[in-house]
Amino acid sequence: MEGTVLSSTQIEVTIPMYTKPDILPVEVTMNGRDYTNDKVTYGFYDAFVLDVQPRLISKRGGTKMTVKGFGFVDSGNGEINSKFSTKTQGELVCNGNTPCIAPAKFVDKHTITTESLP
Repeated sequence: MEGTVLSSTQIEVTIPMYTKPDILPVEVTMNGRDYTNDKVTYGFYDAFVLDVQPRLISKRGGTKMTVKGFGFVDSGNGEINSKFSTKTQGELVCNGNTPCIAPAKFVDKHTITTESLP
């Protein structure tokens, strides 16, 4: 696919449609022959949670949780978050009226860790 050079450090491309969940390498060429080999990847699906342990957490917050699933990708810049909701009430709110969103840590493509909020 072709891209547009935006600057000496940025290229803009349209991601092609991909029909199955996968994490694929992304490499760039400026001459059509010589490609980068930077081991950068792009995830072609949204993360999907299969299980969270422990199942019961404290209302006071601070419970360390392990989230298992697929589609977890290390963004490399620490911008992974977890959002809390319930099956019956939907999105939970913390600290008055803001969504319960906590920082999370990438472990591997099937695991992230996070901590519950009060």
